Amino acid sequence: MDNIRELSYKINGLATVTKDVLTAFESDFSGVKGVIGINIDSQNETVKYALDQWASDYDVFCKLNEICEKYNLDLDFGDNIEEVTVETEKEDIIETENGEVEDIETEETVKQGKLTKGDIIEKISVFGLSIIVTVVGLFLTKFPNVQPWILMIGFTLASYETLYNVIVKLAEKRHVFEDVVTFIGALVLMYLGFTTSAFVIMLLYGVIGFIQSYCEHTAIMYEEKLENQLKSDILEEEKNQIQEKLEFINQNKEICDLKTAKFSINRTKYNIAFIVFSLLLTFIPPLFKIKSYGIELTSKWLYVGASSLVISCFGCALYSLKLTAKTSVYKCLKEGVAVNEFNTYLNLSNLSSVCLDDSVINAEDVQGAVMEMKEDIGLSVNVVSGIGSKEVTEIKNSLGANGGLASASVASKQNYAEKHNAILVGNEVVTLSAKNAIVYGKNGNICVEGNELKKVPFAIKMAIRTAKVLKMNKVLPFVVKAILIALIVVTKVFLSFDAIWWIVIGDFILNVCLLINAMRNGSDPV
Repeated sequence: MDNIRELSYKINGLATVTKDVLTAFESDFSGVKGVIGINIDSQNETVKYALDQWASDYDVFCKLNEICEKYNLDLDFGDNIEEVTVETEKEDIIETENGEVEDIETEETVKQGKLTKGDIIEKISVFGLSIIVTVVGLFLTKFPNVQPWILMIGFTLASYETLYNVIVKLAEKRHVFEDVVTFIGALVLMYLGFTTSAFVIMLLYGVIGFIQSYCEHTAIMYEEKLENQLKSDILEEEKNQIQEKLEFINQNKEICDLKTAKFSINRTKYNIAFIVFSLLLTFIPPLFKIKSYGIELTSKWLYVGASSLVISCFGCALYSLKLTAKTSVYKCLKEGVAVNEFNTYLNLSNLSSVCLDDSVINAEDVQGAVMEMKEDIGLSVNVVSGIGSKEVTEIKNSLGANGGLASASVASKQNYAEKHNAILVGNEVVTLSAKNAIVYGKNGNICVEGNELKKVPFAIKMAIRTAKVLKMNKVLPFVVKAILIALIVVTKVFLSFDAIWWIVIGDFILNVCLLINAMRNGSDPV
């Protein structure tokens, strides 16, 4: 049976639009390719829709965002849940008590992105075989008629991972721009006679793709571990906790995707800009020697342009941002902190103080948590309460807090926190409409389990580190790739030296470092 995905988004402003606008909105969105069902709840400001098995989640999301902007609506990036279930028709034969045989249909959930042992062995074997074939080809200099064919086979094997991904992405209507550009750039270098360089490019690009797939595989294995625990013989309370974690994981998948959505929407623009740059770098400089334009073009600048085209791809850098977000929310989830809105979570890294409501100051670890926030993170800690000033002063002094607010209503507590650029920590009532809050409960942008205040400094530390990793993984690729492209020009044009090997390896090391930096965010202690 078909793989049908159901998604739901909150769209702010939907309740206030006219019936004509609502009808036009539904008409526009129903015309988007791949959307097979729409249900608009204007009262709750939500839009639910289903996608067929070939529809691209990303493309439909971009269209939805464009339609919202057209009608002056605000698409909420944090309120989305996607369920992916693949039903396969599979017959099991069961013998009943009467000896009769009956067939039943079973339903299995397929997790996209999971790698089997066979997949891993196959990919590693192909990479290893491509290296062996290419090395053998390099030693066949005495057989000029055979060597090119052997090297071509090595190049094809090295390109296997990339070409396979292109076919899969095309079938799923995903972004294949960079895979195609890299392959074309490598073909141009092979045409110019740089067969080994072309092989190295495709091999390393394929390895990066495999590493990305393995990162996704690791996340899926964590989900399966929780699901297996759910099926085991454990207490009902533990099962409920695991079930809540799985629900948060499903929601956080979309949070991670949408966190980088706006940056990824410009992905094609970035790539087009670099293609234009590479073409200008290829065909403009030879004009300064117009009489020998053809020689200059084929001997230097075509090589430079093809090399810069390969180096300038940002696919791995963009993926590392998504991976950073994913590892961060998974790390928080393991420690009992649920991130339901990523931008609010990142705001924790820019706050200067913490406001503790009196509903959470009775926790056993409150003094240690206050000290950790003050000394380790450098935040000021304030107590906000509805009781009198004398009692608040006593609580503040006993905890070692910096300040306090007494006889405060819920609105006063929220205004006080906003005025002091603080995160408000309290129960669901106190934090219901607060701009930045950590909630003791299940309904909030950032929620903590149980009565453990020590999870608050943990969440803040994780947010600070996540913000640093995201910033680093955004800036570093631009700087390093600019240096590498400059090295290509200098070594080839001015030194007449073919350094593409080392430059491609440098780009590979950059991509690996970005992925390690993203994974480290979810593995290293804070």
